Amino acid sequence: MVGKTFLCPIEAGFKLHQALPHARWVVLPNAGHVSHHPEMIDALVTATDQFALTQNFESEQND
Repeated sequence: MVGKTFLCPIEAGFKLHQALPHARWVVLPNAGHVSHHPEMIDALVTATDQFALTQNFESEQND
């Protein structure tokens, strides 16, 4: 059920991404708002590792 949340609909995340064009928008279809979900942990570690290497969170490929 991707994007079917009453707290933060997927459209809100997309609008935020549009307002921050250099931000990387990642949709985690199974994690929801659960910070300890394996998919969320992997995304957070990946973002942190990228920042450690590049000193920014910009992705080479923005969706």
